[in-house]
Amino acid sequence: MNKLSAIAAVVVLMTQLSLEAAEPNHPLSKLEKGQWIAYSVTDYAEGHAWSGTGKTTVVSTDAKSVTLEFTGTANGVEQVPERLTTDLTKPFNPLADLFARTDSIKIDQEQEGKETLEIAGKKYSCDWFRYTFKADYGEKLTEETKVWFCKEKPTGIIRVEMKSDSATILRIEMTKFGNE
Repeated sequence: MNKLSAIAAVVVLMTQLSLEAAEPNHPLSKLEKGQWIAYSVTDYAEGHAWSGTGKTTVVSTDAKSVTLEFTGTANGVEQVPERLTTDLTKPFNPLADLFARTDSIKIDQEQEGKETLEIAGKKYSCDWFRYTFKADYGEKLTEETKVWFCKEKPTGIIRVEMKSDSATILRIEMTKFGNE
């Protein structure tokens, strides 16, 4: 999985977890084909920094499924587009959609609240959620993640900040959104 794919997976996971907290029905069932959200990405890991852009687009939706496409760049290099289809008829389980080895991942929601963020000169009323993400893929990883979610925006994510026990700091922030 390339760096963009990993970030896209985190964004979708956090979107789904945030939407699950906000909506009683399947959290992706209200997305419409053509909705998109663009974001900037900055990452500082082990003394190295990189930046990139990303875009999540709803490419198809019906009563039974929704498909999202992730495109973007990492340090100016186009990344291979990735698609993720979620079956809306099955019980909601974001881990089943994103990770083949769900037994090695644990996500706990620790806190939530409300906050107004200003992004690109506009104010957004957001709900925020703080998670602890623990995984063991041969080496243990613990990350603290804070997600700001705005129901009025496609996919809902306005900002994500992640800090890991290996000193990785990742920030994803919405830059624009719309319909194609």
